[in-house]
Amino acid sequence: MRADSGDLGPFSGPGDITPGRSRTPYVRRGGPMYYRGRDMALTHQGMRISERDWEVFLGHAAKTLAKFQVPEAEQRDVVALVQSLKKDIVE
Repeated sequence: MRADSGDLGPFSGPGDITPGRSRTPYVRRGGPMYYRGRDMALTHQGMRISERDWEVFLGHAAKTLAKFQVPEAEQRDVVALVQSLKKDIVE
């Protein structure tokens, strides 16, 4: 996804993703690996992410998965995982 996409307003910007650096090291390094960062609720607390913001994000995610020709089954898995986090992200 493009970090500078204007339709995600305050949640996007050129500083969000370091150029040349992936946010998906788990796959690139052969996994399985386990996330050890902060939980989603704490990370997104106070960001006021709305339902509309969530839907825009999902649209970007779908376009990105399609662009990289991720098979349908894996796309469904990714969407299911992301949707399982919604309650901790959307206010």
